[in-house]
Amino acid sequence: MAVRDKLEELIFLKKPTVIISEWMPWGNNQIAALNRKLGSMERLKSTLMTALVDEFPEQSIFESDPVHSDVVVKDFELTQFVEFRCKVDYPEAAGITQVEEFAAHIHEQGLVVFALDLNEVEGRKGIVSLDHLTRVNADLLMDSSQIMDTLLAHSQLRMMDVMFRGKSRNRGKFVLVVSEGITPRKSKASSYADQEDYQNELEQVVGTLETTETVSDGSYIFIGDLGVIVVTKSFSTHEEVLGLYALVRSLDMFMNQYFSRLWLGWDDSLQIRQMFLHKADRDPTMVAQAKTALSKVGADAVVLEALMKFLTESIVYTREQITRILKKSSTKQKEFARKLHLQMFFDRVETRIDDAEKVVEGLKREVEGLQGLVTTLGEKQMKRVYDTLQDSSRATEEMLASSERGAVALNIIEIILAGTIAFDVIETMNTIGFLDTVFGGFGSTGTFIIFGATMLIWLGVAIGLYKFMEYLTSRHEPLFSMQLRLEAPCHIDRLEKYLATKDITTLITKQDGITDATKASWEEEDKSKWLGEKPKLSIVYDGLNGYILTIVAEFKNPNIDREELRRVLLKEIKPLLKGPNNFS
Repeated sequence: MAVRDKLEELIFLKKPTVIISEWMPWGNNQIAALNRKLGSMERLKSTLMTALVDEFPEQSIFESDPVHSDVVVKDFELTQFVEFRCKVDYPEAAGITQVEEFAAHIHEQGLVVFALDLNEVEGRKGIVSLDHLTRVNADLLMDSSQIMDTLLAHSQLRMMDVMFRGKSRNRGKFVLVVSEGITPRKSKASSYADQEDYQNELEQVVGTLETTETVSDGSYIFIGDLGVIVVTKSFSTHEEVLGLYALVRSLDMFMNQYFSRLWLGWDDSLQIRQMFLHKADRDPTMVAQAKTALSKVGADAVVLEALMKFLTESIVYTREQITRILKKSSTKQKEFARKLHLQMFFDRVETRIDDAEKVVEGLKREVEGLQGLVTTLGEKQMKRVYDTLQDSSRATEEMLASSERGAVALNIIEIILAGTIAFDVIETMNTIGFLDTVFGGFGSTGTFIIFGATMLIWLGVAIGLYKFMEYLTSRHEPLFSMQLRLEAPCHIDRLEKYLATKDITTLITKQDGITDATKASWEEEDKSKWLGEKPKLSIVYDGLNGYILTIVAEFKNPNIDREELRRVLLKEIKPLLKGPNNFS
């Protein structure tokens, strides 16, 4: 690997091994699926892993950019762990040559470890400066994340995406560096904590330097909040303790990020609550906005709760392993574990997980409470809409009654008009002497005959006008209509499919952010279903909230059996309604 800028190098490590560990939500089933994915049981020589999808699987050639890794399984237990070597072939910046091969271990309790020996950096073999090690670590952190993206299942990717808000590729990991020696070699580890140049170099690797420890066998331990440097010649002796320590510190780092994510969830819920308090009564779109925001917060809370269950299981396992390992350890191993503050870090993370359980439970209850508020607000707004519809219905009924009164008055006017026409006809006939010529010989009887003829003409004209108006009315308006007010929740997808089968003649939509009222009208063609008629049907529904408000059937035949028609209408609409209803 080539580093182009010049560095002031003060501390060098001899034959360092970099171990990058993190905690992730695994489990028996996921480990079993991973083993099948890697071909562990088939003992495949190697497996090509990539996040790319073959768009032409029927072809025998798969071409891609060099963004893949070559995996060779070394050991596995179907549902407990898998160990493999991974040769990474990811593109680097121009002028940089890098050969990178990890040894990886993934355990069903969540521990993910990537380890590699730094054989040569910047042309130096067997010795690496902390400045160069910092650059290498940054690259290794990104590469290890890219490897895991190809190994994780969709459910795990979803959890990590929620946990890190879509930035899981940049998540923090615990860095453990084990070296055989350190240059310059000081008398004790605390001598490097000088608050100046030496400490600054150490903190490039381990983060904020919290403590330094000198072990009786001459080992040095530098503990930071992001990593640990261990200088020892007895790595194999302490390997098991260091592996357990990596799990504890990885859990601790994950809990730092987990708590931050929990508070973000609480912040989101607080913003939604404030939206209710300040805008609920003024903004008609508030229900739709709140539902969208709450659905995301609620889904995230479910994922965080699932992560908490994985964490709880992992901490129980870790407690058992600490007890087992320390019980069988030698005096030197116990001292080493004590200098690492293994028990202290474990007690801290165990307490934090117990506390986090309460916080995530509270977040879940908060979301449920907000959902109740949204429902209540929606019901209030729906009630206002229904009240408005009822007012409109009453106004319509009053208009209809007024129209009926006008129709009666019009009929009276028609009768009077018919009489006027009749008398005009008689008067005209009398003017030309026709009546005198025809009925003059009848004397007084002729007068009655003329009057009777006038009445007959009047009656004939009245009947003719009435029939003509009835004919015109029948051509434009149905003679009978039935309206059913349902106001019942429905399956919008079923309703849309139902309407798609109809020849819609009228479609009117009114949106105000609270409701999405739509009226669809069409004419039925199947007479056998509709009592021997071809009615015009109309459905008014709220597509936003999923309600059928009313259904109207209009017939030209006024003699339709009302009860039978109601039964037919309910039978037609019942498959579209949700759940049980009181309609029969």
